[in-house]
Amino acid sequence: LTPGLLGNRRFAESFWKANRFADSDVVLAVNPFASCSSKEWYPQKWAKVIEELLANGFKVFFTCAPLEKKGLRPIEEKLGKSLPVYAGSPLTPLLGLYQKCRAVLSVDSGPRHIAAAVGAPTLTVWGPEALKRWHPYSQDRHPVVIREIDCRPCGLSVCVARKHECMTALQPEDLMKSLKALLRRTLGPATSA
Repeated sequence: LTPGLLGNRRFAESFWKANRFADSDVVLAVNPFASCSSKEWYPQKWAKVIEELLANGFKVFFTCAPLEKKGLRPIEEKLGKSLPVYAGSPLTPLLGLYQKCRAVLSVDSGPRHIAAAVGAPTLTVWGPEALKRWHPYSQDRHPVVIREIDCRPCGLSVCVARKHECMTALQPEDLMKSLKALLRRTLGPATSA
């Protein structure tokens, strides 16, 4: 191990301890932000998913860039509580954090690639981008929740055709169904959301 990798693991261990996550807990990271808002899902929908996860005994924390942290407020307001968050400017601690997670829930963004690179299963809420171009991963360990509509993929940062239908049509139930299947494949049949 290089000193940097060892440091990332130590950071993850201290993050787990500080947030009272046990090694036996099913801990999920949520990364709700992307480089452009057209690839982001809605706070009320994230809140509904997280609420169900917490009600079923899962542990959840957020990851984001420092400037994105204020964007967590609408999700946490809908939840009625704050969750642990890593909002550091160095991305390297994400290596250790994602490696310890049972899965990473994300939108189409850079952090999901980091999660996939360290071997964490990912579930991505997919919007306007071309799937084949930006998702070179196995659907088995890295499924996407996607709604095929005739204007998708547009690759636009602002929806001009259908009022962001590729994202508005996706429901929390769609994400939960895909997450249950992913966790069954990666953790076994005893785990369900």
